[in-house]
Amino acid sequence: MPNPPQQPSGTDSHTEAEQVIAKAYSQGKNRAEWVHRRANGEDFPAEVLLTPMTLEGQEVLQAIVRDMTEQKQKESHLLAAKQEAERSNRAKSEFLSRMSHELRTPLNAVLGFGQLLALKNKDRSEIEQGNVREILAAGYYLLNLINELLDMAKIESGKMNLSIEAVEMDDLLSQCLMMIGHQAQLQHLTLTDNISNRGFVVLADHSRLKQVLLNLLSNAIKYNCDQGQIILTAEVIKNAEAQRLKIYVTDTGDGISEAEINRLFTPFERLTTNNHIEGTGIGLTISKHLVELMGGSIGVESTLGKGCSFWLEVALQPKRETAIHPTL
Repeated sequence: MPNPPQQPSGTDSHTEAEQVIAKAYSQGKNRAEWVHRRANGEDFPAEVLLTPMTLEGQEVLQAIVRDMTEQKQKESHLLAAKQEAERSNRAKSEFLSRMSHELRTPLNAVLGFGQLLALKNKDRSEIEQGNVREILAAGYYLLNLINELLDMAKIESGKMNLSIEAVEMDDLLSQCLMMIGHQAQLQHLTLTDNISNRGFVVLADHSRLKQVLLNLLSNAIKYNCDQGQIILTAEVIKNAEAQRLKIYVTDTGDGISEAEINRLFTPFERLTTNNHIEGTGIGLTISKHLVELMGGSIGVESTLGKGCSFWLEVALQPKRETAIHPTL
């Protein structure tokens, strides 16, 4: 079977053939990709298996040639499809990023004028005051949506930068519970914090860890039952390398089935059929990416009808040992 003058590597076919044959003799066999030339002058890719053997007292080299034209075409199509998908994904992320920034400008104006109206609400009727509250509520909801889209765009483009530092859990939880306390009161929920005052310090990005915890707490409020409970607990996980803090946010809602758990962290997936519950379906996806970027992990344990327990693990900063000096 004739060969083209050169192989794809640029090496002369005769020289490369000698190298392939020598390798077969030295190793007992050699499998290599090769370009052959058909009688009509068309080149085609092949896989060649060379095996030295003895036949009727003579040393020979067995060559098994397999035409790889179809396989290479499939690989080429898959590579082209992958590259096209990556280009589309980059274009989508760039579009989301640009549009989110463009939407912020008019939205900030809406919120600004809404806040000015709210300052003068005392001089307005109850209906007008309600309208202003609706404007602000819708504006803040849109702002949160835009922020989530920006986060998704940053994560998908690999531009999400984190600053890992020592974070005191007492301070962080105090901020989170203050922010969601009013929501919990409106739904008559009892908040139990079993984490604070234990001196836990974790290694994480402060603002992003706060974002994740607020997302889990907000979900625990949204999908809880009236007069239900939200319980915060934590345990120290020890392994050979380092210690980690596992934080649980447990609610007393309807729970999630095993089949639905697999869809929880999929973007834009909303498992609930209650249309009155606001949400975009990307909060948990963003939380998962953020926790993993911080070197941690996130998951959920749930029994249908008995609530959910979302958990996240982050690195725990080792406690400093105080040196004891003998009294002289």
